[in-house]
Amino acid sequence: MRFILRILGTWALGLALILIIKDITISLAKTKFYLSSFSQTWADLHEISWLAFSQYILKMSEFVSMQKIVLFIFNSPAWIILIIFGVLFLILGKKKKTKSFVQSKW
Repeated sequence: MRFILRILGTWALGLALILIIKDITISLAKTKFYLSSFSQTWADLHEISWLAFSQYILKMSEFVSMQKIVLFIFNSPAWIILIIFGVLFLILGKKKKTKSFVQSKW
C-alpha cells in the first residue's frame, strides 16, 4: 500500500509540474498573468465527469460553510491542489523508521 501511495504522490507532483509549465506558457502567450482553476482544468479534460462530480460533491456538502470550502478548492489553481495531494500521498507512503536496539557506549 505504501508503494502505491508513493507512486500516486510522485505522479501528482509530476502532473503539478506539467500544469505549472502550462500556466506559465499561457501567461507568456497572453502577456498577462494566468492561472487555470482546478474546475476549469478538469472540465477541459472531460466535461461530463466534471459536471457529475461537482454536482455530487456540492450535494454531499449540505452545510453552507462546507460548500464555501469546496468551492474554494474548485476555484484554486489545479497545480496547487495536485501539490497538496502529492505531498500528502508521499507522507502517507513514507517508510517506517525502524529503531535499532543496539546501544553504543559513546
